[in-house]
Amino acid sequence: MRFAAALCTGAHVLAHTRLRSLIEQADYAAAKELFGGGSGINLHTFLPKSVKDFEDFASEIVQQ
Repeated sequence: MRFAAALCTGAHVLAHTRLRSLIEQADYAAAKELFGGGSGINLHTFLPKSVKDFEDFASEIVQQ
């Protein structure tokens, strides 16, 4: 019986650790979105000059 209880406790700890990790990742993504942490492009001052610049600019707009 003790072995089964230990397995349940171990599984519970693993599930709790995984859940905490998922919450931290979601919090990080939300903060990154809120504070504009992306590729480093400032949408207000960036002046695209090449096709690649325009593509980067467009993807940054879509992300935000």
